Amino acid sequence: MKKERVFIALIAPEPVMTELFEVRQQLIKIYRISRVSWIKPDYFHITLHFLGYQGPEEIRVLTSRVLPAVAAIPGFNLSLRDLGAFPGLRNPRVIWAGVDTGNTEIIRIQEELGQTLIRESFNPETRKFHPHFTLGRVKNTIKADLREAAEKIVIPPLPGRVDRIMLMKSDLRPEGAVHTIIAEQLLLG
Repeated sequence: MKKERVFIALIAPEPVMTELFEVRQQLIKIYRISRVSWIKPDYFHITLHFLGYQGPEEIRVLTSRVLPAVAAIPGFNLSLRDLGAFPGLRNPRVIWAGVDTGNTEIIRIQEELGQTLIRESFNPETRKFHPHFTLGRVKNTIKADLREAAEKIVIPPLPGRVDRIMLMKSDLRPEGAVHTIIAEQLLLG
């Protein structure tokens, strides 16, 4: 049976999605970086856990036992904070927007999912989790210093309500990844 490339994510709520789009557009205008693969607005999300390729039985466990582990966690407001990049603003490989309001709640959800994944015999990533929305990925090493943009671009704290998480599959294609929702889990209230 075919394995799917899957991850658990939190989708950007409105008006956060609109604000992410505006920030992305400002970056495109300021830098006109052609070698950046910009994320489509419909795909703005925070990856809580990337799980790689999983078969139908593993997906069933993720849907029936892992996602429900956070059902008792209340929904919350989320707003953006700043612009950043991995590994840093001087030599960006991944350009992102950070989280202000909701950061603690996202970390709680990510940790609860991580503990449940371990109990269910999955191997979640162990590196430090930093909640962020990816705006673009730099395709090749380019000379781009985003420090000035990070200071210029003001991100207003427009909160949106987070009320669910998603199990998603990612189909890699030459024109970019295509994300599809497999299952979703509502948060409390």
